[in-house]
Amino acid sequence: MDRQPLSRQVAIRLLEEIQTGRWRERLPGYRDLGSLLGVSRTTMEAALEHLTQEGVLMPPSGRRGRRIRKDFKHATSRPQHHRVLLVGEAPLPRLWPFTRSVVEESIQRLHRRGYEADYILCPALAHPHPEAVLDELLQVHPDCLWILVKPLHASVQWAISRRIKAVLLGGEVRGHGALPCVAMAIAPLLADATKRLIACGHRDIVLCINDLGEYGRAATIQFARPIFTEAGIPFDSLRNVPEAIANGPEGFNRLLEKIFSDKRPTAIVVRWLGEALALSSFCMKHGIRIPQDLSVLVAELDDLTDWHTPALSGYSLTTHSYVTHIDRWVESNGTALSGGLIQVMPRFVEGATIAAPRKNPGIQQSA
Repeated sequence: MDRQPLSRQVAIRLLEEIQTGRWRERLPGYRDLGSLLGVSRTTMEAALEHLTQEGVLMPPSGRRGRRIRKDFKHATSRPQHHRVLLVGEAPLPRLWPFTRSVVEESIQRLHRRGYEADYILCPALAHPHPEAVLDELLQVHPDCLWILVKPLHASVQWAISRRIKAVLLGGEVRGHGALPCVAMAIAPLLADATKRLIACGHRDIVLCINDLGEYGRAATIQFARPIFTEAGIPFDSLRNVPEAIANGPEGFNRLLEKIFSDKRPTAIVVRWLGEALALSSFCMKHGIRIPQDLSVLVAELDDLTDWHTPALSGYSLTTHSYVTHIDRWVESNGTALSGGLIQVMPRFVEGATIAAPRKNPGIQQSA
């Protein structure tokens, strides 16, 4: 089942029709489009607004159909590369939920447009010396566009040295800018989260993002320290940005035990729903109430977070914003985006898991 909102699904369908040249200057009116796709005017208006925000359509003017931006490039011919490899270090079901959704939607869209697109499992992508394995993969697939899913720095350097056409979907990008990278703006997001929590009165804040890696953690410490300092809050890198213990539920629960072993923080930021659920279970075990005793922010909210009570506060990102950039890059035969980091900033969702801090009595042991 497609968990994308209907308006997003309609926007994706319209974008595909525009890119294939069905409409080049102006779209039909709301009524004709709604009849064509079988949706209401309200849904169609929301879909067109999505495309306007993505820079595909001009803002509405008058009663005629919406105009397509003149600088939007239609796909007038099939690129040289017909095959696209999406390469990741973990099995597809084990990717972060949002990353998995981006990969799955990208593959579906590419298939609909006649590309051969496959997800390839390559654990070497997360190794410090992946060259031999990646060279072997390159020999098997010599004439492809590559989408590297959350690669480490060594794999990025390999792609640059082999001069393959590649785009990065997240991962370690240490400022070289030689390859384009589409990624969530995690540093601005964590900065915004920290400032929001400080504004609520929190002074003991833990940024518990378990998959940052060594480079990502160092970058987080670099931007977080001045925010704490400016607010007059002592900054302890081991306390405020703890080192990951291991991926997966067991590793995350061990990390929580470590964080709460000394004293309980008043606010914590986690990555996604799975970690929020683990944190909720931990809090129930120890008699900690959310948000009365502990404020919680989630960096990646998804559709399933609606099932959590109380409603989670955090940041919502749509796959459409990612897939649009990936699609442009593939259609340009790997020449669009022109290198550098393309950061996608999520929108903040108020939720009900942030509150002013109370006095910290320390962790309550379960009976």
